[in-house]
Amino acid sequence: MKPRKRPLFRPLPILLADLALTLLALWTADFLRHRIPFGREIAPGTVYLTPAVCLMVAAIWAGCFLFFGVYDGRRRPFGDELRSLLAALSTALMLFAGGLYFTRMRDFSRLLVVYFAVLDFLLLLLARWARMVVLAHRHRRGEALRTLIVGGGPTALEIGRRIQTHPWAGFELVGYAGGENAPPGAGAPCLGGMERLMALVREHDADCVIFTLPFGDSLPLTEDILALQELGVRVYLAPDYAGEIAFCPRVEDLYGISLIGVSDLRLTAWQSALKRALDITASAVLLALTAPLMAGIALAVRLDSPGPVLFRQPRVGQDGCIFTMYKFRTMVPDAEARLQALLRERGWEKPPLKIPDDPRVTRIGKVLRRFSLDELPQLWNVLRGDMSMVGPRPEEPRIVQTYNAWQRKRLLVKPGLTGPMQVNGRADLPIDDRVRLEIDYIQHYSLWQDLKIMAKTVPAILSGKGSY
Repeated sequence: MKPRKRPLFRPLPILLADLALTLLALWTADFLRHRIPFGREIAPGTVYLTPAVCLMVAAIWAGCFLFFGVYDGRRRPFGDELRSLLAALSTALMLFAGGLYFTRMRDFSRLLVVYFAVLDFLLLLLARWARMVVLAHRHRRGEALRTLIVGGGPTALEIGRRIQTHPWAGFELVGYAGGENAPPGAGAPCLGGMERLMALVREHDADCVIFTLPFGDSLPLTEDILALQELGVRVYLAPDYAGEIAFCPRVEDLYGISLIGVSDLRLTAWQSALKRALDITASAVLLALTAPLMAGIALAVRLDSPGPVLFRQPRVGQDGCIFTMYKFRTMVPDAEARLQALLRERGWEKPPLKIPDDPRVTRIGKVLRRFSLDELPQLWNVLRGDMSMVGPRPEEPRIVQTYNAWQRKRLLVKPGLTGPMQVNGRADLPIDDRVRLEIDYIQHYSLWQDLKIMAKTVPAILSGKGSY
């Protein structure tokens, strides 16, 4: 078997490249300070970039990069890398300012330091983006680590999904081993049982094996791991209880002992306050802007069929609290009475989340559902605080009663007028895929993510995918 591929990038070359970019940013900042007529006039013959200053910058930046784990070698999300980089740069700038003070270089241009900080961050950010592009390109060329996942549980499938959606991480999914037939959406086939692991690694030229272990199970993997290491195969262990806790474990260190802690998915007080401010502002503005449209819809609903204009229904909100959700009525008044007959007609034991070609939907109701205009009254729910502009879909109590512990995680935040389900297929998504998207949204919540989902909502509605 041929020798295994080595990592695509090593820490030392990246560190040297970052230092070169940092010094380039320093030189460019000095050039701009001398050329742009802004700030205090520089005395003739003033030189800021002495060899001592350049050496100080290189030493401080290298130390901060290493101290804050910018090159710790883990496969991390881009956001985590960015946080490490920002922490390192912030500390480095403070140490640099202190160094200038204690070395009596107090006449050093503060404007030059501002130029330097901005340019350094932009150059280092651009370098990391370029690295992602190169990794994605090498993945397309087949130069990523060919990865075999051992296991067929939720963690195995989630790892496979993330490998496929993050090609710049340097992994290429070959297949699964040890489980049954891979379910739809797995992205790769099940190649065989655990007893054929070594043969599968050779047959498919795997560079990396990821074991997903059931929680509390002590599988005799020592011999397999040692044999894989002799072949030069990279090995990872992923405890399989992550799927039951919404994939949010965190690794902590207890005086040299690694612990895997379970993160709480609830938003912090600061995140909740920002989200509520966005909800109040957006719902109030949209209510004012859409008031004439809603008045016209109300008239159309009343003229199209007898019955109330608004449809009121109990839904499950944050922490399982029940609230009344408002929508424009899109069905005939006796829709609930006709439901059982419709189920018998189509041979269903229980109603699905959405019923395609539902004969109970009115003419105007079809138009309202096609463009999600029936949900405009929910802006009032948002303004009242029952719902949020962005969040999981507000669900009926009968459906929530069937949830398992993992699915109930979606109730940790307020349901949303729009959300990850609405911009990723709407009613076409199976419930497990929908819940997975919603829990991933909660786990990685940010105000920027809310704004992105809101921006994607209109194109998703116009596409008509999953609307019925």
